[in-house]
Amino acid sequence: MEIDGLDLYNSKDALEPGTLAVVFQDYTTSVNTRFTVRDIINESFIVLKRRTGETIDVNAECIKLLELVGLSEDFLNT
Repeated sequence: MEIDGLDLYNSKDALEPGTLAVVFQDYTTSVNTRFTVRDIINESFIVLKRRTGETIDVNAECIKLLELVGLSEDFLNT
């Protein structure tokens, strides 16, 4: 596996802080059908705001993230 051209398995070089994040997902809430895609993505922005105080246009960021993975904004409310 490579990140920015660095082979994570065979390299002795360290990644810069903030380059890689690990997500521990609680399967009991991640498959909750009451959550929309917008709700799920918004959870990350809530944490970011708590940690940094940064105000984010959640709707615009959600649309941008969906477009990055080739999905339409129509998926936000599903």
